[in-house]
Amino acid sequence: MKQKMRGIILIVLLICSQFLMIDAHSGRTDSSGGHRDNKNKSGLGSYHYHCGGYPAHLHTNGCPYKGGGSTKPKPNSSSSSSSKKNQVYATSVTKKDIREKGSKIGYKDGYALKDYNADSYSSTYSVDYKEAYEESFEKGKEKILKEKEEAEEQGYKDGLENNYNNKFSKEILSDAYKESYEDGKEKYIENKKIEYTKLAEEDCIANKTDRSFENVDETFVETYKEAYEQKHKEIQSEEYNNKGYNDGIKNKFDENTEKDYKSSYEEGYNKGKEERENILDIAYGQGYDGKDLEIDDKYNTIKSEIESAYQLGKKDSTKKMVIGTGAIGIVGISGVGIYRKIKSKKAIK
Repeated sequence: MKQKMRGIILIVLLICSQFLMIDAHSGRTDSSGGHRDNKNKSGLGSYHYHCGGYPAHLHTNGCPYKGGGSTKPKPNSSSSSSSKKNQVYATSVTKKDIREKGSKIGYKDGYALKDYNADSYSSTYSVDYKEAYEESFEKGKEKILKEKEEAEEQGYKDGLENNYNNKFSKEILSDAYKESYEDGKEKYIENKKIEYTKLAEEDCIANKTDRSFENVDETFVETYKEAYEQKHKEIQSEEYNNKGYNDGIKNKFDENTEKDYKSSYEEGYNKGKEERENILDIAYGQGYDGKDLEIDDKYNTIKSEIESAYQLGKKDSTKKMVIGTGAIGIVGISGVGIYRKIKSKKAIK
Protein backbone atom coordinates (compact mmCIF):
# COMPACT_ATOMS: atom_id res chain seq x y z
CA MET A 1 0.00 0.00 0.00
CA LYS A 2 2.82 2.35 0.90
CA GLN A 3 4.53 1.57 -2.34
CA LYS A 4 1.38 2.42 -4.23
CA MET A 5 0.98 5.76 -2.42
CA ARG A 6 4.59 6.66 -3.14
CA GLY A 7 4.01 5.99 -6.83
CA ILE A 8 0.91 8.22 -6.89
CA ILE A 9 2.74 11.07 -5.12
CA LEU A 10 5.64 10.79 -7.58
CA ILE A 11 3.28 10.99 -10.55
CA VAL A 12 1.53 14.07 -9.08
CA LEU A 13 4.87 15.79 -8.51
CA LEU A 14 5.95 15.08 -12.06
CA ILE A 15 2.69 16.50 -13.44
CA CYS A 16 3.00 19.63 -11.27
CA SER A 17 6.59 20.22 -12.37
CA GLN A 18 5.46 20.08 -15.98
CA PHE A 19 2.77 22.70 -15.33
CA LEU A 20 5.33 24.91 -13.61
CA MET A 21 7.68 24.63 -16.57
CA ILE A 22 4.90 25.43 -19.01
CA ASP A 23 3.84 28.46 -16.96
CA ALA A 24 7.44 29.69 -16.77
CA HIS A 25 7.96 29.31 -20.47
CA SER A 26 5.29 29.53 -23.14
CA GLY A 27 6.52 26.71 -25.33
CA ARG A 28 9.15 25.48 -27.72
CA THR A 29 10.70 27.69 -30.38
CA ASP A 30 9.31 27.65 -33.90
CA SER A 31 11.19 27.34 -37.20
CA SER A 32 12.29 30.99 -36.85
CA GLY A 33 13.92 30.36 -33.51
CA GLY A 34 11.25 32.21 -31.51
CA HIS A 35 7.87 31.64 -29.87
CA ARG A 36 4.78 33.33 -28.46
CA ASP A 37 4.81 34.87 -24.99
CA ASN A 38 1.20 36.00 -24.54
CA LYS A 39 1.65 36.78 -20.85
CA ASN A 40 4.83 38.76 -21.62
CA LYS A 41 6.80 36.91 -18.99
CA SER A 42 10.03 38.01 -20.66
CA GLY A 43 9.03 41.69 -20.79
CA LEU A 44 9.82 41.73 -24.52
CA GLY A 45 6.27 41.62 -25.84
CA SER A 46 4.08 38.82 -27.16
CA TYR A 47 6.85 37.22 -29.23
CA HIS A 48 10.60 36.84 -28.76
CA TYR A 49 13.52 34.72 -29.96
CA HIS A 50 15.80 32.07 -28.46
CA CYS A 51 17.63 31.39 -31.70
CA GLY A 52 21.27 30.45 -31.55
CA GLY A 53 20.82 29.29 -27.97
CA TYR A 54 20.83 32.86 -26.68
CA PRO A 55 18.53 34.15 -23.93
CA ALA A 56 15.20 35.71 -24.89
CA HIS A 57 15.75 38.62 -27.26
CA LEU A 58 14.19 40.54 -30.17
CA HIS A 59 14.99 41.02 -33.86
CA THR A 60 13.41 43.31 -36.44
CA ASN A 61 13.58 40.96 -39.45
CA GLY A 62 13.86 37.42 -38.12
CA CYS A 63 16.66 35.67 -36.23
CA PRO A 64 20.08 36.13 -37.87
CA TYR A 65 21.81 33.44 -35.85
CA LYS A 66 22.47 30.00 -37.19
CA GLY A 67 21.25 26.89 -35.37
CA GLY A 68 17.80 28.14 -34.33
CA GLY A 69 15.66 26.37 -31.70
CA SER A 70 16.93 26.13 -28.19
CA THR A 71 20.24 24.55 -29.10
CA LYS A 72 23.13 26.49 -27.69
CA PRO A 73 25.97 27.25 -30.10
CA LYS A 74 29.17 25.34 -29.63
CA PRO A 75 31.91 27.45 -28.16
CA ASN A 76 34.51 28.54 -30.67
CA SER A 77 37.83 27.15 -29.56
CA SER A 78 39.76 29.39 -31.94
CA SER A 79 39.85 32.35 -29.57
CA SER A 80 38.18 33.85 -26.53
CA SER A 81 37.67 37.13 -28.42
CA SER A 82 35.36 35.36 -30.89
CA SER A 83 33.22 34.15 -28.01
CA LYS A 84 32.93 37.67 -26.64
CA LYS A 85 31.93 38.94 -30.08
CA ASN A 86 29.09 36.41 -30.21
CA GLN A 87 27.90 37.64 -26.83
CA VAL A 88 27.70 41.19 -28.19
CA TYR A 89 25.57 40.12 -31.13
CA ALA A 90 23.32 38.19 -28.79
CA THR A 91 22.25 41.43 -27.07
CA SER A 92 18.50 41.86 -27.45
CA VAL A 93 17.05 44.76 -29.54
CA THR A 94 15.65 47.35 -27.18
CA LYS A 95 13.41 50.39 -27.50
CA LYS A 96 16.53 52.53 -27.29
CA ASP A 97 18.03 50.72 -30.26
CA ILE A 98 14.94 51.35 -32.35
CA ARG A 99 14.76 55.03 -31.41
CA GLU A 100 18.42 55.46 -32.34
CA LYS A 101 17.74 53.83 -35.67
CA GLY A 102 14.74 56.07 -36.36
CA SER A 103 16.69 59.13 -35.31
CA LYS A 104 19.61 58.29 -37.59
CA ILE A 105 17.51 57.55 -40.66
CA GLY A 106 15.19 60.50 -40.03
CA TYR A 107 18.07 62.97 -39.80
CA LYS A 108 19.64 61.53 -42.94
CA ASP A 109 16.38 61.84 -44.91
CA GLY A 110 15.70 65.34 -43.63
CA TYR A 111 19.21 66.56 -44.40
CA ALA A 112 18.90 65.13 -47.92
CA LEU A 113 15.51 66.93 -48.28
CA LYS A 114 13.82 63.60 -49.05
CA ASP A 115 10.12 62.99 -48.58
CA TYR A 116 8.99 62.18 -45.04
CA ASN A 117 9.06 58.38 -44.75
CA ALA A 118 8.59 57.28 -41.13
CA ASP A 119 6.06 54.63 -42.17
CA SER A 120 8.77 52.58 -43.85
CA TYR A 121 9.32 50.85 -40.50
CA SER A 122 6.49 48.76 -39.01
CA SER A 123 8.15 46.18 -36.74
CA THR A 124 8.86 46.18 -32.99
CA TYR A 125 8.58 49.58 -31.27
CA SER A 126 7.31 51.19 -34.48
CA VAL A 127 5.69 54.07 -32.54
CA ASP A 128 9.01 54.91 -30.91
CA TYR A 129 10.75 54.65 -34.27
CA LYS A 130 8.33 57.12 -35.87
CA GLU A 131 8.64 59.61 -33.02
CA ALA A 132 12.44 59.56 -33.21
CA TYR A 133 12.36 59.70 -37.02
CA GLU A 134 10.06 62.72 -37.12
CA GLU A 135 12.05 64.70 -34.58
CA SER A 136 15.38 64.06 -36.31
CA PHE A 137 13.88 64.54 -39.78
CA GLU A 138 12.96 68.14 -38.89
CA LYS A 139 16.42 68.75 -37.41
CA GLY A 140 18.13 67.44 -40.53
CA LYS A 141 15.89 69.50 -42.78
CA GLU A 142 16.45 72.64 -40.71
CA LYS A 143 20.21 72.05 -40.84
CA ILE A 144 20.44 71.70 -44.63
CA LEU A 145 18.15 74.68 -45.23
CA LYS A 146 20.33 76.84 -43.01
CA GLU A 147 23.45 75.69 -44.84
CA LYS A 148 21.70 76.39 -48.15
CA GLU A 149 20.86 79.92 -47.02
CA GLU A 150 24.49 80.49 -46.02
CA ALA A 151 25.64 79.20 -49.42
CA GLU A 152 23.23 81.60 -51.16
CA GLU A 153 24.48 84.54 -49.10
CA GLN A 154 28.09 83.68 -49.86
CA GLY A 155 27.34 83.24 -53.56
CA TYR A 156 25.60 86.61 -53.84
CA LYS A 157 28.41 88.34 -51.95
CA ASP A 158 31.07 86.81 -54.21
CA GLY A 159 28.98 87.76 -57.25
CA LEU A 160 28.92 91.40 -56.17
CA GLU A 161 32.72 91.27 -56.05
CA ASN A 162 33.00 89.27 -59.28
CA ASN A 163 34.98 86.65 -57.36
CA TYR A 164 33.75 83.09 -57.97
CA ASN A 165 34.84 80.87 -55.07
CA ASN A 166 32.49 77.90 -54.78
CA LYS A 167 33.85 75.65 -52.02
CA PHE A 168 30.68 73.61 -51.53
CA SER A 169 31.00 69.92 -52.48
CA LYS A 170 27.42 68.95 -51.64
CA GLU A 171 25.36 69.35 -54.80
CA ILE A 172 22.40 71.18 -53.27
CA LEU A 173 24.72 73.71 -51.62
CA SER A 174 26.89 74.12 -54.70
CA ASP A 175 23.85 74.77 -56.88
CA ALA A 176 22.51 77.31 -54.38
CA TYR A 177 25.86 79.12 -54.43
CA LYS A 178 25.98 79.19 -58.24
CA GLU A 179 22.46 80.55 -58.62
CA SER A 180 23.00 83.32 -56.08
CA TYR A 181 26.39 84.10 -57.54
CA GLU A 182 24.76 84.82 -60.91
CA ASP A 183 22.30 87.18 -59.21
CA GLY A 184 25.18 88.95 -57.48
CA LYS A 185 27.19 89.09 -60.72
CA GLU A 186 24.24 90.66 -62.52
CA LYS A 187 24.07 93.36 -59.84
CA TYR A 188 27.84 93.82 -60.11
CA ILE A 189 27.55 94.48 -63.85
CA GLU A 190 24.69 96.89 -63.27
CA ASN A 191 26.69 98.84 -60.69
CA LYS A 192 29.75 98.93 -62.95
CA LYS A 193 27.73 100.29 -65.86
CA ILE A 194 26.38 103.05 -63.64
CA GLU A 195 29.93 103.81 -62.53
CA TYR A 196 31.29 104.07 -66.09
CA THR A 197 28.26 106.04 -67.29
CA LYS A 198 28.84 108.64 -64.59
CA LEU A 199 32.56 108.76 -65.44
CA ALA A 200 31.76 109.32 -69.12
CA GLU A 201 29.35 112.16 -68.38
CA GLU A 202 31.89 113.89 -66.14
CA ASP A 203 34.59 113.54 -68.83
CA CYS A 204 32.26 114.88 -71.50
CA ILE A 205 31.29 117.93 -69.45
CA ALA A 206 34.99 118.58 -68.79
CA ASN A 207 35.67 117.99 -72.51
CA LYS A 208 38.13 115.22 -71.56
CA THR A 209 38.86 112.96 -74.53
CA ASP A 210 42.05 111.13 -73.53
CA ARG A 211 40.58 108.56 -71.14
CA SER A 212 42.47 105.22 -71.45
CA PHE A 213 41.37 101.78 -70.24
CA GLU A 214 43.62 98.94 -69.07
CA ASN A 215 42.36 95.57 -67.85
CA VAL A 216 38.77 96.80 -68.10
CA ASP A 217 36.02 94.50 -69.36
CA GLU A 218 34.98 95.46 -72.90
CA THR A 219 31.38 95.65 -71.73
CA PHE A 220 32.21 98.60 -69.48
CA VAL A 221 34.37 100.27 -72.12
CA GLU A 222 31.41 100.20 -74.50
CA THR A 223 29.16 101.54 -71.77
CA TYR A 224 31.57 104.45 -71.28
CA LYS A 225 31.70 105.26 -75.01
CA GLU A 226 27.94 105.14 -75.43
CA ALA A 227 27.37 107.31 -72.36
CA TYR A 228 30.00 109.82 -73.53
CA GLU A 229 28.37 110.10 -76.95
CA GLN A 230 24.92 110.44 -75.44
CA LYS A 231 26.06 113.19 -73.08
CA HIS A 232 27.79 114.98 -75.95
CA LYS A 233 24.55 114.98 -77.93
CA GLU A 234 22.64 116.28 -74.93
CA ILE A 235 25.12 119.14 -74.48
CA GLN A 236 25.03 119.97 -78.19
CA SER A 237 21.28 119.81 -78.25
CA GLU A 238 21.07 122.18 -75.30
CA GLU A 239 23.51 124.58 -76.95
CA TYR A 240 21.49 124.63 -80.16
CA ASN A 241 18.31 125.14 -78.19
CA ASN A 242 19.85 128.17 -76.50
CA LYS A 243 21.11 129.49 -79.84
CA GLY A 244 17.64 129.09 -81.30
CA TYR A 245 16.17 130.97 -78.36
CA ASN A 246 18.56 133.89 -78.78
CA ASP A 247 17.94 133.96 -82.54
CA GLY A 248 14.21 133.94 -81.83
CA ILE A 249 14.61 136.97 -79.57
CA LYS A 250 16.45 138.72 -82.44
CA ASN A 251 14.00 137.29 -85.00
CA LYS A 252 16.86 135.93 -87.12
CA PHE A 253 16.45 132.28 -88.11
CA ASP A 254 19.66 130.39 -88.95
CA GLU A 255 19.15 128.14 -91.98
CA ASN A 256 22.58 126.49 -91.58
CA THR A 257 21.79 124.55 -88.39
CA GLU A 258 23.13 120.97 -88.27
CA LYS A 259 20.51 118.41 -89.23
CA ASP A 260 20.90 116.37 -86.02
CA TYR A 261 20.12 119.41 -83.88
CA LYS A 262 17.64 121.25 -86.09
CA SER A 263 14.64 120.26 -83.98
CA SER A 264 16.34 121.53 -80.81
CA TYR A 265 17.21 124.78 -82.54
CA GLU A 266 13.66 125.30 -83.82
CA GLU A 267 12.21 124.59 -80.40
CA GLY A 268 14.43 127.25 -78.86
CA TYR A 269 13.77 129.67 -81.71
CA ASN A 270 9.98 129.47 -81.35
CA LYS A 271 10.27 130.01 -77.61
CA GLY A 272 12.55 133.04 -78.14
CA LYS A 273 10.30 134.54 -80.79
CA GLU A 274 7.25 134.25 -78.56
CA GLU A 275 9.13 135.92 -75.71
CA ARG A 276 10.33 138.65 -78.08
CA GLU A 277 6.75 139.54 -78.98
CA ASN A 278 5.78 139.56 -75.33
CA ILE A 279 8.64 141.93 -74.39
CA LEU A 280 7.83 144.31 -77.22
CA ASP A 281 4.17 144.32 -76.13
CA ILE A 282 5.22 145.15 -72.57
CA ALA A 283 7.45 148.01 -73.78
CA TYR A 284 4.65 149.32 -75.97
CA GLY A 285 2.22 149.21 -73.03
CA GLN A 286 4.63 151.07 -70.76
CA GLY A 287 4.93 153.82 -73.36
CA TYR A 288 1.22 153.95 -73.97
CA ASP A 289 0.49 154.28 -70.26
CA GLY A 290 3.13 156.97 -69.82
CA LYS A 291 5.30 154.84 -67.57
CA ASP A 292 9.09 154.63 -67.50
CA LEU A 293 10.64 151.92 -69.66
CA GLU A 294 11.66 148.97 -67.46
CA ILE A 295 13.08 145.96 -69.31
CA ASP A 296 15.57 143.30 -68.09
CA ASP A 297 19.13 143.74 -69.32
CA LYS A 298 19.15 140.21 -70.76
CA TYR A 299 17.12 141.63 -73.68
CA ASN A 300 19.82 144.16 -74.59
CA THR A 301 20.32 142.41 -77.94
CA ILE A 302 17.02 143.96 -79.04
CA LYS A 303 17.26 147.10 -76.94
CA SER A 304 16.69 149.39 -79.91
CA GLU A 305 13.57 147.47 -80.92
CA ILE A 306 12.23 147.61 -77.38
CA GLU A 307 12.75 151.38 -77.27
CA SER A 308 10.99 151.70 -80.61
CA ALA A 309 8.00 149.79 -79.27
CA TYR A 310 8.00 152.01 -76.20
CA GLN A 311 8.01 155.18 -78.31
CA LEU A 312 5.25 153.77 -80.50
CA GLY A 313 3.15 153.27 -77.42
CA LYS A 314 3.65 156.87 -76.34
CA LYS A 315 2.80 158.06 -79.84
CA ASP A 316 -0.39 155.99 -80.04
CA SER A 317 -1.42 157.27 -76.62
CA THR A 318 -1.15 160.86 -77.93
CA LYS A 319 -3.23 159.99 -80.98
CA LYS A 320 -5.91 158.57 -78.69
CA MET A 321 -6.08 161.89 -76.91
CA VAL A 322 -6.49 163.64 -80.27
CA ILE A 323 -9.37 161.35 -81.17
CA GLY A 324 -10.96 162.13 -77.81
CA THR A 325 -11.03 165.89 -78.59
CA GLY A 326 -12.96 165.35 -81.83
CA ALA A 327 -10.23 165.11 -84.42
CA ILE A 328 -11.55 161.83 -85.71
CA GLY A 329 -11.51 163.01 -89.25
CA ILE A 330 -7.77 163.65 -89.18
CA VAL A 331 -6.94 160.17 -87.92
CA GLY A 332 -9.41 158.45 -90.20
CA ILE A 333 -9.44 154.73 -90.76
CA SER A 334 -5.87 154.25 -89.50
CA GLY A 335 -6.95 155.66 -86.16
CA VAL A 336 -9.53 152.96 -85.74
CA GLY A 337 -6.88 150.35 -86.48
CA ILE A 338 -4.54 151.90 -83.91
CA TYR A 339 -7.26 151.84 -81.29
CA ARG A 340 -7.86 148.14 -81.86
CA LYS A 341 -4.15 147.53 -81.66
CA ILE A 342 -3.99 149.38 -78.34
CA LYS A 343 -6.81 147.25 -76.88
CA SER A 344 -5.16 144.11 -78.14
CA LYS A 345 -1.82 144.98 -76.57
CA LYS A 346 -3.41 145.91 -73.27
CA ALA A 347 -5.11 142.54 -73.21
CA ILE A 348 -1.81 140.77 -73.86
CA LYS A 349 -0.19 142.70 -71.05
